[in-house]
Amino acid sequence: MSENANKKVLLSLKNVSVKFNVRGRILTAIRNVSLDIYENESIAIVGESGSGKSVLTKTFAGMLDSNGFIPEGSIIYSDDELSATTVRLTPFNRRLINYLSNKLNKYAVAERGAAEYRQILAKQSVIKHEQTLTEEEEESFKQRLTAVHDDIVETNNYLLTLDRKNAKDAEEIRALEAKVKGLAEQEKSIAAERDVLIKKHAEAYQHDERLRGQDEKA
Repeated sequence: MSENANKKVLLSLKNVSVKFNVRGRILTAIRNVSLDIYENESIAIVGESGSGKSVLTKTFAGMLDSNGFIPEGSIIYSDDELSATTVRLTPFNRRLINYLSNKLNKYAVAERGAAEYRQILAKQSVIKHEQTLTEEEEESFKQRLTAVHDDIVETNNYLLTLDRKNAKDAEEIRALEAKVKGLAEQEKSIAAERDVLIKKHAEAYQHDERLRGQDEKA
């Protein structure tokens, strides 16, 4: 059994990734970081310059720069003081609760036709999906575009580390720039392929009189 099995976890990071929007480009700073910090424990984050140590600590300290974001993963704090915090029912809070209750009562009248409205929205959603990509097709295009995009970002990041004045680096830079250009064309091709398939589904729906008739009757 691990020696930490019976210790309290104060901070837990699970598969956290951090990206930054830099001049219209999405750069990955941290990818899939997981760690647990236990009560009465010290932890050292070690790495070379630029490896993301400061970004990581800013991330779970709530100090991430405005152009940074966490696209995936979770950060969980365990704080007894926050958990035990209660809010007093002051005169101001009472007035606020009454105000919100009155608002809810006022707009609750609209609930009488809500069921029919939700049915209409549901049917509109079905009709829309019949004219576009299936979930499987959309996911396939998303994965392909993400893979190409990530490759472009990582290649551009590596390009920033090379020196154009160095002859060996200059040769590699030309090759990498050609690669990025090719990837960008590939990205455009996949997007165009997606648009063509959407148009094909829409045209198929418009030519299916039986299906359109069923939708109009519903």
